[in-house]
Amino acid sequence: MKQVNLGGQAVFEGVMIVAPEKASMAVRKPDGTIDITQQPTSSFAKRHGWAKWPVVRGVVNLCTQLALGYRMLNRSMEIALAEEDEEETSAGWMGVVSALLAVVLAVGLFMLLPTLLAGLLTKSPTWMSVWEGIFRLVIFALYLVAMSLSKDLRRVFMYHGAEHRVLHCIEHEVEPTPENSKRFPVVHPRCGTSFLFLAMVVSIVVFSLFGRTSSLWLRLGLRIVLLPLVIGLSYELLKLAARSESWWARILRAPGLLLQRLSTKVPTDDMIEVAAAAYRVASEDV
Repeated sequence: MKQVNLGGQAVFEGVMIVAPEKASMAVRKPDGTIDITQQPTSSFAKRHGWAKWPVVRGVVNLCTQLALGYRMLNRSMEIALAEEDEEETSAGWMGVVSALLAVVLAVGLFMLLPTLLAGLLTKSPTWMSVWEGIFRLVIFALYLVAMSLSKDLRRVFMYHGAEHRVLHCIEHEVEPTPENSKRFPVVHPRCGTSFLFLAMVVSIVVFSLFGRTSSLWLRLGLRIVLLPLVIGLSYELLKLAARSESWWARILRAPGLLLQRLSTKVPTDDMIEVAAAAYRVASEDV
């Protein structure tokens, strides 16, 4: 199977693909045509050698991907809804406020709530970390189920499946057509959902070793401080497991692939065409 240095993300009515030199996004416009957006990717890692160190590169990659993904997601909504941004300054402030609210929600839902619930069940620091991980995973799964109930977000999940199927086509060196894509699953080993699952598992180990305290707020503070380490280690594990077909790698990938069933849906043929267009442009640099 061909190894390609490409990453992806579903956006509103489209797919974004990140290659080493640029990012491309394909979005289905209201008139049925496909709009292509391209922009150079960040050269931060190229300018700073330490950004390529193991573990560190995972944190750097996540931060750059989140920033790029947020901008592309907003742009995809403008294209798909054919909206003119008449008040650019106001829209910019609204974007900042939305981002801040998302951070507060993430900390509250995935950090504070599991920590609080675990503290109610046990006073053992080790078991607190285990229960936190379990609660965090359950909350994340319920969060994905709740999002899939929205018609618009369900379509985003379908584009997520399209992104994966087209990537499978490229890795197996077949033309990414709707017919060929049906030979492959909607899940993929190198997916953000699998990364998040690994991060939850790694967090249990890291927090058990370095976050042992019975104080709720001190536990929460330590978990936020240790989060970059969790992210970095999870990134390395994901890359290692995705490259291997050994029994341990398949076991490590299995839960994440199962969880992806909640964040991906079977795409339509026209969604495959959009994803293929994004990959076609991005693959020019590969």
